[in-house]
Amino acid sequence: MSTDDVARTAPAISLRGVAKSFDGGTLALRGCDVDIEVGEFVAIVGASGSGKSTLLNILGTLDRPDRGEYLLLGRRLGELPERELCRLRKETFSFVFQESHVLREETAARNAALGLRVQGVPRRERPGAVTRGLARVGLGHRWSTRGRHLSGGERQRLAFARAASTGAPILLADEPTGNLDSRNSEELIHQLKQLNAEGTTVVVVTHDERVAAAARRRIRIEDGEVREDDPHSTPTRPVPNLRTDPLSRGPGRARWDPLDDVSDAVSSATSRIVRSAMVVLAFALGVAGLTASVGLSESAAAQVSQRISAAALDEITVTAAGDPTTQHEFFARTAQIRDDLNRLEGVRGSGVSATLSSQECSVTVLPPQSVPGQSRFRGELVAADGAWLGLQGAVESVPGAVAAFDAATVRGRPAVLVGEGAARTLGLDRVTAGQQLWIDGRRVEVVGAIRSAARAPGLGDAVVVNFASLAGRAGLSPVLLVRTEDGYPAALRSAIPLVLNPAQPGAYTVALTADLRSLHRGVSADLADLVRVVSWALLLFSGLGAASAMYLAVQSRSAEIALRRALGASRPSIARIFLLEGAVLGLGGGLLGSALGVAAVVVYCLLQRWTAVLSPELVWWGTGIGAGVGIAAAVYPALAAATGSIAERIRG
Repeated sequence: MSTDDVARTAPAISLRGVAKSFDGGTLALRGCDVDIEVGEFVAIVGASGSGKSTLLNILGTLDRPDRGEYLLLGRRLGELPERELCRLRKETFSFVFQESHVLREETAARNAALGLRVQGVPRRERPGAVTRGLARVGLGHRWSTRGRHLSGGERQRLAFARAASTGAPILLADEPTGNLDSRNSEELIHQLKQLNAEGTTVVVVTHDERVAAAARRRIRIEDGEVREDDPHSTPTRPVPNLRTDPLSRGPGRARWDPLDDVSDAVSSATSRIVRSAMVVLAFALGVAGLTASVGLSESAAAQVSQRISAAALDEITVTAAGDPTTQHEFFARTAQIRDDLNRLEGVRGSGVSATLSSQECSVTVLPPQSVPGQSRFRGELVAADGAWLGLQGAVESVPGAVAAFDAATVRGRPAVLVGEGAARTLGLDRVTAGQQLWIDGRRVEVVGAIRSAARAPGLGDAVVVNFASLAGRAGLSPVLLVRTEDGYPAALRSAIPLVLNPAQPGAYTVALTADLRSLHRGVSADLADLVRVVSWALLLFSGLGAASAMYLAVQSRSAEIALRRALGASRPSIARIFLLEGAVLGLGGGLLGSALGVAAVVVYCLLQRWTAVLSPELVWWGTGIGAGVGIAAAVYPALAAATGSIAERIRG
């Protein structure tokens, strides 16, 4: 006898000696023997805890028995791998559970089509099947209504429509009327009888006597054993065909449609707005930090390079050994040095400066002892002459301030210029000539304010004093700045020490700004690496947070996952949905984060008056990073969703 002949003569379902126990040694089934013929309508009844639902889960291959034999149309299922069991569930069984497991944020039409999507039914064939399924349960007018807006009775009818739409030859129902009122219960019983009359084998676990009475056979379970098998009438055995002979159906036209996975992922992401928004925001913050760090580091590097390149054309700095006080030769011979250097071809001017730490030098608005605990200026303190300020392109708040400062320096009278930013720090609403500051306890007259300096951007936030204000102070390290015509620094490098001291030219260290380029490249690279490490760490933490949120989502969607698996969805297909959902959320976070990062770079550069340097690929790069991190964050949740017992998820 051929395999097809065996399938046509064997019972639809045959159990022999099936037993099942759970953790803790609880025995749910004790050697059950059950035969269910093709086309029967069977009610399995019994007290709570008798093993009815466990038996139904084994019949639907949602759980495996510990021992015993299960034959489906004569074929043993005990040794089949999970992949084959998925195919059998997809092509053989449909389910109606006590809890309808309607997807709350999906429309009635998409809920009814879930089994068809899992089966891989071509898209063009689904609308007709869904329309017929909804119409038979009286929900044709509710096709666009979301599941959460349906009543309990409507949800259970929708669950029946979902099961009936697949055309599966065996329907398994677990307490389908348990949560329904009398009217809806009668309607569902009518639908079960009608589906059975059309050739579907129906097996129902129930406490409802009306459902049991509608069945043509009743099987009573007590303490995990079959105690009573009472047929109401002998059914007429239908002739098996493709509908009632699932093992002969083959794959047919059904095939996997990637758009279904994408659609499910997008639908899941968009139907849980708050959770999805938080996950997207987590990705966005990480990507924004990374994008902004790259953009800012490139913009800063470009700005510094521009300044160094500009300075390299016309700037030389000279340092010399000597007494680090105001008696240093650069301070003592300023006028003579300027005259000597101006004789060299290509020299435009020179000036002297020294930078002090605000920790070493006290700057206050009032005498130090007059107000106990008064705050000190913590910014930059610069000692300079008027020539140096002119070479740096200092912009005065009031015309004549630099000239007054230079005149005071020539006369040996202490004087100070206050940057507008430093004035705000000191609490001065307005800087006017004649005001006073106290520097190391010495009163110094303010001659004006500085708004900015083209060649020294930080000067607007500094306090600038002349050398007379620091008379006798030790610890100064003066630097001679020589401004030249464009292209002259290299030629003057050797000449300047000879002019300053022909007998000991080696006492001077001459540096071209061009020499700083290699240092700049190294520092820029180190800074960029540091910023990127911090940004990647931020992105990692964002990904971990998103992974936690997605894992919690897996737990909250346990019933949905169980439903998909019961309908025949394979473990890889479940994992794909969550991975795609992670990609969708990561993609959204990447786009948002890239936009925020670029906006942050542009705003900061505008405030700093820099030229923003933004690579055209930066947005796409940030978006791709977001999608990649989204997929990585979804790996563990996807594995968690794809594994685990279907029956346990349904019970949970």
